[in-house]
Amino acid sequence: MKKYLSAILIASVLWSLSGCGSSGGSANGSNGEGPGGGNGHNVVIDDAQSAKNSYAVLGNAVEIMDLTEELRDYHNYVNINRPREFHVRHEGTTPCTTGQVAHKIEIDEDVSPVRYRVHLGFENCVMEDGAKFDGNVTYEGDQSAWQVVFENLVKDEGDEEESVTLNGTMNYEIKDNTGPDFDITYNGTLAQKWSDREYKLTLNHFTIDVDILENQNTSLAANGKVALQSNPTTCADGNYTIETVERVVVDHDSDDPVSGKVKVNGIVYNFNGDGTVTANVNGQSVTFDQDVEDINCSAMPQS
Repeated sequence: MKKYLSAILIASVLWSLSGCGSSGGSANGSNGEGPGGGNGHNVVIDDAQSAKNSYAVLGNAVEIMDLTEELRDYHNYVNINRPREFHVRHEGTTPCTTGQVAHKIEIDEDVSPVRYRVHLGFENCVMEDGAKFDGNVTYEGDQSAWQVVFENLVKDEGDEEESVTLNGTMNYEIKDNTGPDFDITYNGTLAQKWSDREYKLTLNHFTIDVDILENQNTSLAANGKVALQSNPTTCADGNYTIETVERVVVDHDSDDPVSGKVKVNGIVYNFNGDGTVTANVNGQSVTFDQDVEDINCSAMPQS
């Protein structure tokens, strides 16, 4: 599955700018059956290829975790429910390989825990790996929860994956200040563009509940609504409802799911633990590689 943005990049820049060492509005979808942004209908999974295509959409939605996998190691930033006075502690720019990141860091020490607001403005910022970032990210919160607002944050890799654009809000909450478990709720869009096609995922109250187990494996549950809109239109465009039936366990060493069940539009995907996924579609058992990430409409049966 493709990684959309580098959480390590954003978190490390944020942390270095705040001088703490190393270690908005939302874009909600419609209130109808789907989250908005699709073609208005719920995708029907009725054969092997549509099962694979829908699994690929599920994987792309869950990639939102790549934005946050390192952020839990840092102080939290969340939107506040009433006005507070923030004091500017640092404001300026930091150079990239080319371009720069403008930053403004505000801290409110009159509350406990201390609250932060950090704004990053990427301006033609080319990193060491050659990826270029433009757009704005704002973090706001305290030690238990924070909100991240993405405004036209664009990552341009300049190769096969031409660009990814992120808009929306992501709420991040630590379940227990003594442990690493956390919840993510995302509302907004992930748009990916190549030279010959575009995909846009609209996520509506898409949640990922994450627990870190004693053996360092990850247990997660994903739930919410997702819409896919493509240009040119594909057979997979439309609305998806995602529900976790049995929490998915991800191996710490391989980063691969080893067990669990997730339902997409009524079809249950079972992670078998051997690198494959099985779904039962119209009485037929379909098993395929769990790393499938591409939508293939040419393989669909013709009506």
